Amino acid sequence: MTEFHSTHQSAHASSDEPTAHEAAATLRSAEDLSVASTKDVETLKRTLAGVGLAMASLLLVIRAAGDDLFVLMAGMIVYALALAFVLVLTTKVRAAPRGYARLYLWGIGATSAVYVLSLVVITTAGTTQPRPWLVVTALALATAAPALLFAHRIGKVTPR
Repeated sequence: MTEFHSTHQSAHASSDEPTAHEAAATLRSAEDLSVASTKDVETLKRTLAGVGLAMASLLLVIRAAGDDLFVLMAGMIVYALALAFVLVLTTKVRAAPRGYARLYLWGIGATSAVYVLSLVVITTAGTTQPRPWLVVTALALATAAPALLFAHRIGKVTPR
C-alpha cells in the first residue's frame, strides 16, 4: 500500500463520517418515520369517497333530468363544483402514505368503469321509457361502491 492510501484511509477512519453500516442503519430508521399525518390520511380518504359519491349522484341527476337540458346542465355544473371542492381539499395534504396512489387509482378506475357501464344502461333503455328509479339507484350505489371501498382501505393505511 502506498503512503497516500494508508494516510487517506487512516484519516477517513478517524473522521466523523458514518461507516457504510451506520449509514444503512440510519436509512432503515428513516423509512419508519411518519411523514403523512392522520389528518392527511383522512383528507385523502374523504377525497376518494367524495369523487365516487359525486359520480354516483350524477347518474341520479341524469335520470331525473330526462329530456330537460336545463336540469341536466345544472346538475353537471353542481357535479363540476363538487369535484372541484373535493379536489381542492387535496391541496391541504402535506404528504400521502405509502400505497396511497395505488389504492386511489384502483378506486377511481373501478368507479369510472362502473360509471360508464351504468351510463350505458341508463341511457340505452331500448324504449321511450326511462329506466326505473330502483335500477338507477342500484347502479348509482354500485358506482360509488369501489371508491368507498378503496377509501376505507386508504383509511387503514398507516400514515408514513
